[in-house]
Amino acid sequence: MRAPLLPRLSQLDGPQLSEEEQREHLLGKVKADNAQITECERRLSEAQDAIRAGKKQLAKLANDVNEANDPKGVCLCAECPKPPPYRDAAD
Repeated sequence: MRAPLLPRLSQLDGPQLSEEEQREHLLGKVKADNAQITECERRLSEAQDAIRAGKKQLAKLANDVNEANDPKGVCLCAECPKPPPYRDAAD
């Protein structure tokens, strides 16, 4: 009788873990994955807060520039409606 060319699958896998050991191993992986997800969500939230703060600061600076360039206080930013045409005092 010829010997098999490939070793049995169980021989390739190495020692087998019991069901309890497998369960503990998987539980550890799930806990580590959950911790990583929580950390990523925290960092994402911080980044979103920083973006909101930056947009707010940018809007304030744009408003300050518009006020400095327009002595009548009419906002010329893209978000505000266009002001009516200016009239000379002679009209």
